[in-house]
Amino acid sequence: MQNMYTQSFSNFVNESYSRLNKEQVDFLEKYVMGQKWNGNDDGEIDTQGDVRIEDYTGEFLPVQFGTVKGCFRAENCKKLKSLKGSPKTVYGTFSCRGCTSLVDLNGCTHDVGEHFECDYCTSLKSLKGAPKKVYGGDFSCGRCKSLVDLSGAPEYVEGSFRCNSCENLASIEGAPLVVGVRVQGGDGQNKLSEGERKIMNVIELYDMWKK
Repeated sequence: MQNMYTQSFSNFVNESYSRLNKEQVDFLEKYVMGQKWNGNDDGEIDTQGDVRIEDYTGEFLPVQFGTVKGCFRAENCKKLKSLKGSPKTVYGTFSCRGCTSLVDLNGCTHDVGEHFECDYCTSLKSLKGAPKKVYGGDFSCGRCKSLVDLSGAPEYVEGSFRCNSCENLASIEGAPLVVGVRVQGGDGQNKLSEGERKIMNVIELYDMWKK
C-alpha cells in the first residue's frame, strides 16, 4: 500500500511540473517557502505555506495561484503592473506593499484570512479591485500618495482601516461603511477637510456582520 501511495504522489508531483515551463518552476522554487506547492485540477498553484515574492523584477506574476495556506506577500516589486495571478484564497495576510507601478488592485485576493496591506504603492490611483469585506483583520493603504479618494475600498473591515499619510487624499468617498476597531487617516497628513476628518474618526461604529 505504501509503495502505491508513494508512486501515486510521485506521479502527481511530476504532472504538476509538466504543466509548467522552466521560468514558472524557477519562480515557485524561489518564492514558495519550503517549496511546498502543487498544481491543482484548475491549473492553479496551491501552497502549504507562505509565498514571499520580494523584489521581483517582472511586470506580471508568471503563474496563477489558487489557495495559499499561509501569507502571500508580493512586496517591493517595483515593476509589477498587475496583481493578476494572485491567489483566490489566502489563509493569512495578503500584502503588495511597495509595488510602486500598481495603479489599482484588480486581480488581488478577495478571500483573505487576516490582513490586507497595500501601503507604499505610490502610483495607486484607486482601490478598485480590493475585497468587499475583510473579515480577518485590518485593511491598510497608508502612504499611497496618488490616492485622491477611497473609491473601491472594502465596505466592511473587521479590524482597523488605515489610510495614514496619503498626502493627496482629498475626499472620503468610498470609505468603508463599517469598521470593527478604528479608522486611522484623519490625521492631518492629507487634504481632507476638517469635517471629513471628523467623519473618518467616527466611522468605527460596530461589527454589523457579527449581529
